[in-house]
Amino acid sequence: MNDRTIKSQIISGLQLAAKTILAIATAGIFFGSLTAIISPSRVRPDSFLVRSPASGWILLAVATTILIATMNRWVKILPGVLGYSTLGGLIMLASGQSNKVPVPRLTAFLLVLFTVASSLLSLTFQERRLSIVDRLALLGFLFCLAFSATPKFSTMLTALAIGFGCLLLAWMIDRILRRGDHGSSRQLHRTATDSAEHH
Repeated sequence: MNDRTIKSQIISGLQLAAKTILAIATAGIFFGSLTAIISPSRVRPDSFLVRSPASGWILLAVATTILIATMNRWVKILPGVLGYSTLGGLIMLASGQSNKVPVPRLTAFLLVLFTVASSLLSLTFQERRLSIVDRLALLGFLFCLAFSATPKFSTMLTALAIGFGCLLLAWMIDRILRRGDHGSSRQLHRTATDSAEHH
C-alpha cells in the first residue's frame, strides 16, 4: 500500500513536471516565433527562425493550437503570472530600472496598473465556463502581450491597452448575458406564480 502511494506520488510529480515544461516551452515558442515574425531584428542573426521565415509561422501555428487546446488549464494560472509581473513592476517603479536599463517612472507605473487590472479581470474567467468570446479575448490578450514587448513606448502602450480591452470586453459581455438570463428566469418565475395563483 505504501509502495503504491509512493509510486503514485512519483508519477504525479513527473506528470506535473512534464506539464510545466510543456507550458513553458509552448509560451517560449509562441512569443519567440511571433517576435521573429514581427521584429526579425530582435532575434539572433544565426537563429533558424530568421534564416527560415516560414518556420516562424509554423511554430506560431503549433503554439497557438496548443494554447487554444489547453486554455481551460492555463487560464487558472494567468492571475498568478500577472500577479508576479506586478511584483516586478513595483520593483521597477521603485528602482527606476530593469536589468540595469533605466525605465521612466511613468512607464513602470502604467505597467503596474496594467498587470493589476488584468490580473483582477483574469480572475473572473475562472468563475465561468469559457465561451467563444472568452477564448478569443484570452488569445487576443496573449498576442497583445507579445506585441507589447517592444522598445517603442507608444507601441507598447497601444498593445497593452488593446489586450486589456479584450479582457474587459469579454467580462462586459458575460455580465450582460448573465443579467439577461436572470431577467428571463425571474419572468418565468413570475409567470408560473401568477398562473398558480389563478388556478
